[in-house]
Amino acid sequence: MQKLFHIAMVAPLVVLAACHNTTSQPSTTVADGKTSVAPSGREVATEDRALLRFVDADPMGKPRDLWVDQNRVFTAVAYRTVSPYVEVPAKAVTVFLREAGGNELASSRLEFFAGRHYTFVAAPRPKERSLLLQIGDDLGKLTPKKAKIRIINASTNANDLDLFLTGSKTKIQKGVDASGRTHFTEVDPGVYEIRSPGRPAPQKLSHLQVSEGTFTTFVVVGNREMLDYVKVEDEVSPPVAQR
Repeated sequence: MQKLFHIAMVAPLVVLAACHNTTSQPSTTVADGKTSVAPSGREVATEDRALLRFVDADPMGKPRDLWVDQNRVFTAVAYRTVSPYVEVPAKAVTVFLREAGGNELASSRLEFFAGRHYTFVAAPRPKERSLLLQIGDDLGKLTPKKAKIRIINASTNANDLDLFLTGSKTKIQKGVDASGRTHFTEVDPGVYEIRSPGRPAPQKLSHLQVSEGTFTTFVVVGNREMLDYVKVEDEVSPPVAQR
C-alpha cells in the first residue's frame, strides 16, 4: 500500500521534489478538453519562481480557494477542475486550502524550488474538510515513443488500486490507497485500467488511453461503488533544433 504524506494543520517544513528535473521547453496541459501552456522550468527559474497548479477532487462543500502565504492564487475552483500552472515564488511558504471565500480546511508549510512543477489536490475527508495532497511533477527524461503514467487516488474509500495494461496480468503500479499516489512510470502508449485486487476494473476505469509523448495523470475520484477519474495530460515541447 502506498500512502501520500498529507498535513491538515501547519506543521514542520515539507520539502517537495528537490531532485526532479527542470524542463527546458514549455509544457502543454490538456484537462477536461481545455488546453493551457506553461513556460519552461528553466525560464521561470531565472526569476526564482516555481510553477503550481491545483485540482479540486473533493465533491463535498463549496468550490476551493488555494492561498500561498497571503496571496490567493486560485479562486473558487470547482470539483473536477484542473487549473493551469501559475508562477509562484521559489521559497519556503505556507499553503492554505479554504472553501471559496470561507473556512480554512487544511494548511501546509513547504518549500518550492526554482523551476520545478507542482500539483496540489484537494481530496475528500470526513466532516466536510479536505486533505491537501502535495505532488512534485517530474516532467523530464521521457524516452522517444514512450509515455509516463501515474495515479492520484482522491477517492473517499477505494484502497489498494492497481494499474494494468488492459488485457495483461502484470501490475505496472500497485497498492494505491485513498489519499495516495504513485510516481510517474514509463510505459508504452496504449489502453490501461485501474482496479482493486480480485475485482474487475470499474467501467469508467477500464479504458484509459495513454498517448505517446505524454505525462498522463489519472486522478481517481468518487467512492469504491462508483469510481471515476479526471485525466491530466502534460506534454513537453521537443527541444528546438540548433542550426
